[in-house]
Amino acid sequence: MGRHRTTPTDQAPHEVIVVWDRVARHTGGGFAVRCGDVGYVVVDPALDGPLRRCVLTHELVHLERGLGTDHPDAPPTWSAVVAREEHLVQQGVANRLIDHRTLERLCRAACAGGDPVTPSVVAAMFDVTHEVAQLALDRFAAAARQADGHLRWSGPADLDQK
Repeated sequence: MGRHRTTPTDQAPHEVIVVWDRVARHTGGGFAVRCGDVGYVVVDPALDGPLRRCVLTHELVHLERGLGTDHPDAPPTWSAVVAREEHLVQQGVANRLIDHRTLERLCRAACAGGDPVTPSVVAAMFDVTHEVAQLALDRFAAAARQADGHLRWSGPADLDQK
């Protein structure tokens, strides 16, 4: 089975135009639309640095994956699909903005010193939101568990309490 896309095209827009406009505050800080081969990302300029960076990247990932999962006329049962897509997009944001190797070095150095790695530390280091930092830590913890790593986490109890 190939990649699932919600647009009729098979590729990301050839050109992306970013518009800074406060109208985006009405949609949570940003939105993306596509017109032919051109993608438009509209971001609220009032957002702070980390949030602005994450919202912009979030909308770019939406353009790459395809648009169209969230419609006002969609049936209530569609909300699970929308939630799944938003989670996948946020994971894409974490993958793009937080370098896995740098995060691994940070975690290993902190753990070697007996210090926990918190989402706040990761957010400050990578200039991202707490949510994006947590997703990156969750991804790293899952990879460490799969490799039978022994890291000390300060996140939720189910991450890595070996």
